[in-house]
Amino acid sequence: MASIPQFQVIFIRLKHRLDKAILKKAKNLKIIVTPTTGLNHIDLIHAKKINILVLSLKNKNHFLKTVHATAEFSLCLILALVRNLPQAVWSVQRNSWNRDKFIGSELAGKKLGIIGCGRIGKQVAKYARILGMKVIGFDTKKVPRGITKVSLKSIAKKSDIISLHVNYTKANHHLLEKKFFLNLKKGVFLINTARGELIDDHWLFWSIKKGKISGFATDVLSGEGEPFFNRKRKIFLKSCKKLKNIIITPHIAGATEQSMRKTEKFMTLELVKNLNFLK
Repeated sequence: MASIPQFQVIFIRLKHRLDKAILKKAKNLKIIVTPTTGLNHIDLIHAKKINILVLSLKNKNHFLKTVHATAEFSLCLILALVRNLPQAVWSVQRNSWNRDKFIGSELAGKKLGIIGCGRIGKQVAKYARILGMKVIGFDTKKVPRGITKVSLKSIAKKSDIISLHVNYTKANHHLLEKKFFLNLKKGVFLINTARGELIDDHWLFWSIKKGKISGFATDVLSGEGEPFFNRKRKIFLKSCKKLKNIIITPHIAGATEQSMRKTEKFMTLELVKNLNFLK
């Protein structure tokens, strides 16, 4: 970041963080471009204060309907959990061939609870219905057709599988906390491809240890991009080693060639539209 003062435009993804300290050094910076919907890797308050324009995919709903990567990956994690896929692969790699150890469950007839019924939640619901699942959803807004709207408490009590698709804000920090986990239906599978900060890790681990959660898959962890993330990640992973049926991937849900090429092209065009901001 030593060369940051010379740039007027920065194109950034989730791997890097533009916090207040870095933005203070960006004396010539006018525009930040990020091909993401989440923006917690940018200090938006300070960016606005020093008149930096932030261009992102947030609220670009018409375009985002053409991007399917995260919804498809959510389905991938669901299938991997209920069919014990990682454990089966590891078993074969260790020269074992015992199918009886990995008897899974079919999705047809199961109830999927979707928390956050926006673009991605709607896509996941569509895939789930094709597979014969019943779909219920919680959202502060109207839910799309084909999803039965229920309370967050009902999601916990009635779902066989829960998939999290909520945009993170300070207001919904630890949206899934003690009360939610205490109400969980025993044996549920939980998937998170949204943000790690939406879940209270203490009560998540408690629920897994107590057998309330049969499997947990996450593509995100709390604190991604922050200076202390590596230490926090090590603590999280150490806790996971003591538990069974957990899948953790390094924020790859949106990382397909098609989606990355498409979003980067779209954001480049958005930048061209706003070049007058450099004057």
